[in-house]
Amino acid sequence: MLKDPKEFCRRNEKLEGGVPVAGFPRLAALCSNPSDELKWWLEGSHSASGDIQLDLTVSGKLDLVCQRCLDTFSYSLDSKISLLLAATEEEADEMESRLADNDPVEVIVGGDSVNIMELIEDEVLLSIPLSPRHDACPNVPLDKLVKKPDSPFSALEGMKGRVRG
Repeated sequence: MLKDPKEFCRRNEKLEGGVPVAGFPRLAALCSNPSDELKWWLEGSHSASGDIQLDLTVSGKLDLVCQRCLDTFSYSLDSKISLLLAATEEEADEMESRLADNDPVEVIVGGDSVNIMELIEDEVLLSIPLSPRHDACPNVPLDKLVKKPDSPFSALEGMKGRVRG
């Protein structure tokens, strides 16, 4: 927990650490190996317009579940985001109106403290693929992955020989 983000940014402070995926309940539910560790770095500063800014970097390897073959899908994460902290929703709206459409900075409402672990988990969840899958699933024949539709005549095949004219 970052107790005073304004002071943290005023002093241009830095924090870093490592945390296992198991420490993030929502993320751990998507991973096949909760002991994977994520490294994170948080740096406080001010934006060009003088707003409080947190720069968050998260990296690591995540073992997700391939949605095709249900085997482990190894995903390398290297995510960086800049967050402007607003005191109120109104201030956040005003800050967002000053940003260009293609500006990679996000605006969040942060009070007297910021939960760093929630920021990290949110960033990782937004960075991983919505439907993780291998380009080519290992050890699975293609015909197992692609279900061939039944022939419309397969029902008639069972009747063959039973009907006499």
